[in-house]
Parts: sequence; structure tokens; C-alpha cells
Amino acid sequence: MRVVKGKPQHLFTPISVPCYDFVSEDGVKGRVTVIIAPIRLMELEDGSLGVGYACSRGPYCNDPYCRYSKTAKEQYDQVERLG
Repeated sequence: MRVVKGKPQHLFTPISVPCYDFVSEDGVKGRVTVIIAPIRLMELEDGSLGVGYACSRGPYCNDPYCRYSKTAKEQYDQVERLG
């Protein structure tokens, strides 16, 4: 795998951003600051690069619609077991 000159390098840099959809364990929705960071780089069969990301607040978030939240992951895992 090689990094192509001229391609955006920010894809591999963690960023700090506001999250307006964080849901606490009490069910309270609020704004928090999160860090979104690449956690996995994969070279795909066609030679392209796949990047997997994670959120620093994902393990503590109960938003069922956020792809990074523990609640969404638990729901996805439950569907996988049933399917």
C-alpha cells in the first residue's frame, strides 16, 4: 500500500468535532465534543484503501441512529444474530 502524492492526508488524522446527538445513559440528548479517529486501514482487492473510523464517545453514547454508538452496535449485532 502506498500513499499517493497529492491525495488528502487529513483522512488519517483524528479530528475533534462537536456532536449534537450524544445521548447519555439517562436518555438525555446533548452536545459534547468528540474525537473521530481512523482505527483501521485496509487495502481492498481493487487496490484502493478502506478506512474504518471510531468515535471517542461511542462506548458511552445511547443514540440508536449513530453508527459509532454502543446502542447502534448492539442493535446491529442483535439483527446479525437473528438473520
